[in-house]
Amino acid sequence: MDLADPNIGGTPEAAQVETNPAYDYSKNLDVDVPQVNITGIEKGTCSTTGQYKITGTASTSFKAGSKITIPFSSPDSSGLCEVTSSGTTVEMTCENTQRFDAPKEMIILPQMIYEADDTTPYFQITNSYTKPNAFSCIISDKSLKNDVGNIGSSGSGTGQKLFASKSSGGLSGGAIAGIVIACVAAVAIVGAVIALSSKGFGAKGAEATQAAVDNSSSLNKFALNNQNANIV
Repeated sequence: MDLADPNIGGTPEAAQVETNPAYDYSKNLDVDVPQVNITGIEKGTCSTTGQYKITGTASTSFKAGSKITIPFSSPDSSGLCEVTSSGTTVEMTCENTQRFDAPKEMIILPQMIYEADDTTPYFQITNSYTKPNAFSCIISDKSLKNDVGNIGSSGSGTGQKLFASKSSGGLSGGAIAGIVIACVAAVAIVGAVIALSSKGFGAKGAEATQAAVDNSSSLNKFALNNQNANIV
């Protein structure tokens, strides 16, 4: 058999090995949207409130928008941003979503950015931007698109998001205290009966038991009165 026969299938020895080229994410969608070149990242008040700014230049003027997600390639975080523009100058005020501590660098890769609905193309970032010697940043209290309300952390610089559901009423502190006292009184009754039963239930024992019950009943009456007085 002639191994050099061109009719025999297979890969020729002179075939080139295909390489794996870097993919240009700026061309991942063929849509007509403004092209934005990132020019800077400013730390702003990121270490205390979780807010920073991204600046860039656009190929054409476009409408402002809010609650736009701008992800980083490094560190593993993103920003919920409000975009303003003046001509072709673009400024994005962003609320950080994941805490990071002074990474070696911050990187934003070319990518499509969508409007607040996460579906409609808004603009394309066309360049890969790297900021060396980056800054630390906490989680912003304003980093959720649908925030249900924060408790205690707003403006405190803690970066901890706390949420509470709408109050549905309930017992007041005084009512709870009254219930606790009633429970203590019930325990006292049981204790008195057990202690006296070990000595027998003669006449004196019966009188002592009745006295213990009466005293505990007084505690019960006090507890119930206290509960009624404090229920809101």
